[in-house]
Amino acid sequence: MSGVKLWGAAMVLAATQVLAQQAVIDSQTKERVVGELVSRFGAAEEARIRRGVEQVAARWW
Repeated sequence: MSGVKLWGAAMVLAATQVLAQQAVIDSQTKERVVGELVSRFGAAEEARIRRGVEQVAARWW
């Protein structure tokens, strides 16, 4: 691979890493959703709800 192509590939990879680290779903939205689900399903389920919301938010693109 030539130097220019290698440099271009490195830039694309770096940009992908930066975009992957940016949160698409902000913390206010996550807290609002957790609150709504806890009010619907009860405080006994809060830990599971939080875990699920965090998992979905982490995988959202």
